[in-house]
Amino acid sequence: VRVARHVDSSAWLALIAVGGTAGLFAVAGEPLADAVLGSAYGSGVGAELGHFVVALAPWMLVTVGISATFPLVFVAGRGGRLPLVAVLVLAVHLPLVWLGDTVAGVYGLALALAFSTGVGLVAMLALLHATAPTLRGLGIASGTVGVIAAVAFLPAGLVLGPVPGAAIGIPAYVALLLLARPAGLRNAWHYLRSLS
Repeated sequence: VRVARHVDSSAWLALIAVGGTAGLFAVAGEPLADAVLGSAYGSGVGAELGHFVVALAPWMLVTVGISATFPLVFVAGRGGRLPLVAVLVLAVHLPLVWLGDTVAGVYGLALALAFSTGVGLVAMLALLHATAPTLRGLGIASGTVGVIAAVAFLPAGLVLGPVPGAAIGIPAYVALLLLARPAGLRNAWHYLRSLS
């Protein structure tokens, strides 16, 4: 339970950034890429880059879980088993990358990366005997943040277009988070403050 609480609390705050980033790139990936990277990344390339950032959102979620779990493996004295986890991840990752690339190109690669990284997360959580409660908490956090991001960004982007949609989506996202004040986010904030 302590592992799940720590990982899930750490994840809530990071997932807010992931949700905002994915929402912003979903709505305004093309003009954002054009403004930041130059006109060579405008039009189709910028839109593709925006879609790819959104496709990486599941990997971002899993990576947040890994970042919070990895140190706990050492704290629990189970770091000696991490080479086995690495071999497992590589064994899963290599065929998935080939399959993902063959079936869906870069989007398949993004999903393969998320899945194989997820295998590493589940294996590390299994070493800590915290798989089910932690994954349940991560699922609730990512689902909540995903819905709030979708409600904030997608209607504005569809109705107003990329730049105005993003300009409305960002404050709407923050406002919805403040209005909804999800219980998991409140609990995470209190837990993380108690660590200092």
